Amino acid sequence: MERDATDHFRFAPIQTNLAQELCAEYNMPVDISTAILVDEQGAHTHSTSVLRLFLYMGFAYEWMGLLALRVVPRFVRDA
Repeated sequence: MERDATDHFRFAPIQTNLAQELCAEYNMPVDISTAILVDEQGAHTHSTSVLRLFLYMGFAYEWMGLLALRVVPRFVRDA
């Protein structure tokens, strides 16, 4: 969170009530099998959740994230 200069992200451990409610609302897993990102576009898991974080981290990361999300199929990214 130190690197979140725009104060855009909020982290919640999966054990908290907030995280449990969000997982239920978006039909996401409630275990620690993957990272989950909830943003304006909905909820995302696996590689998509991590790559979508790149979109908020500055120019170079934004381009890497966009390229990977659009060019590399999800089944390859998640392998």
